Amino acid sequence: MFEGIPNDELSVNRNNYSYPTVVAAGEGGADVLESYLLHQNVINDMLLSALDEDVVNGYLTIIFWGFYAGADNIVRENRAWARYTMARNGINELGDNHAAAIVRDATVEINNNNYSEALSIITNLPQSGFAFASKVCAFINPSDCAYSGDCEHLFRPNVNT
Repeated sequence: MFEGIPNDELSVNRNNYSYPTVVAAGEGGADVLESYLLHQNVINDMLLSALDEDVVNGYLTIIFWGFYAGADNIVRENRAWARYTMARNGINELGDNHAAAIVRDATVEINNNNYSEALSIITNLPQSGFAFASKVCAFINPSDCAYSGDCEHLFRPNVNT
């Protein structure tokens, strides 16, 4: 059984890290938002949208954001766009409606406290392994889910195995 860490500690650790507040702005552009909270809310709104296109753009923004800069704070925008493009191409093969359905299915599992199942579902999206699946889950429900670059700790206590 996974031994999680308390929500308060997850929040402190997440808030102490300097994440870039960048979002993909169409093909080849990037916008930097004024705060991490705004960044989190913008992506959360996209992922929870009723519109498939918004959900897909939310997912692609996470891919872009995740490869934009590392813990060293060095911006690697070309790498971010390359990964974004690979994910977009994979979604083109799946179809936006299928990709959005994957995110929505994971959202249902998160809302039912089935975090492991949510992770498993998200890994069906292009360019999404375990680490990126945790990022998507954290943007879907930032109060219950967290991510870590090294994946040593993932969610709050009582994660399903």
